[in-house]
Amino acid sequence: MKRFRLNIILLIIGIIALSVWLGALMVGTGHTVLMSAVAVALVVLVIRLLHIARQLVRQMSSFVSALRNNDFMIRFPQSDDSELCEMFSAMNDITALYRNCLTEIETKRHYYDRILKIMSHELRNSITPVVSLTHDMLKRPQVYHGGALHEGLEVIHGQCVSIKHFLDSYYEMTHLPKPQNACIDVCRMLTHIRQLFAQELQKPEHRNVELRFGLGQGMTVEGDEAMLNQVLVNLITNAIQATSGREHPLIEVLASTPDGKPCITVSDNGTGIADDIKEDIFQPFFTTHTEGTGIGLCISRQIMRLHGGDLTVTSKEGHGAQFVMTFA
Repeated sequence: MKRFRLNIILLIIGIIALSVWLGALMVGTGHTVLMSAVAVALVVLVIRLLHIARQLVRQMSSFVSALRNNDFMIRFPQSDDSELCEMFSAMNDITALYRNCLTEIETKRHYYDRILKIMSHELRNSITPVVSLTHDMLKRPQVYHGGALHEGLEVIHGQCVSIKHFLDSYYEMTHLPKPQNACIDVCRMLTHIRQLFAQELQKPEHRNVELRFGLGQGMTVEGDEAMLNQVLVNLITNAIQATSGREHPLIEVLASTPDGKPCITVSDNGTGIADDIKEDIFQPFFTTHTEGTGIGLCISRQIMRLHGGDLTVTSKEGHGAQFVMTFA
């Protein structure tokens, strides 16, 4: 499809010129051979024009067929014609966009399939003792009175509370509000977080935990302060749990601007994270704590991505962890 427009223009001019010439020859006589030659040349030009048009149609047909068959390897060549080049470039962009959309859909499908499996597993585990107990209560009502009835109702109530807590966690994870962005003074925000944990660290089990802050004087970020506070609370709470049992537990919260981009780092000298579960910790309902719901880090990463940033982790098992909140 080189010089597409020039070829079309020249072919049309040639067809018109030959048509006029052929018409003029037909008016006279004795030019049979010349008329035949002009007619043949005219037919050749028309065929050439149809061939070029067919090439363009074939390109469009290949494009549609590739999309229909999910063939994302197809690429359309550059052209000397600016409009044709723009069209081919747009077709390549559409192919890439379509591929990315399908990949995203497939990723989300696997993501929600995993959540559904986890929910089914947890709900089955929680509802099974309720079904078993209520079946026995219906089958042998004479047994359940007084203390036995009270104990049975406590079991049912406890399991129902557990199910509600699990479903509330799922609802919180899937219904994060849109951030109400404003300019946040990071030093002031971290000062509030420090005050918030001052009381927590007075508890006997946490009194030896040292919580240090690098407040980032003059540093500002655009974001929803309440949502970012939730991320920091999650990270610091996890760090306190991770340092439990350490001889000198230390947690550091540092605001800085490496490469000119603001970030907040929460690091600890706790147990660290094994390499094989490092990415799993951001998956919903994944937890290494018996009392955890497994959604804190998942929600925290979602919040950071809603702010155009991210939440990442570096860690070595047995040597602590470092979580980094990066901003756009």
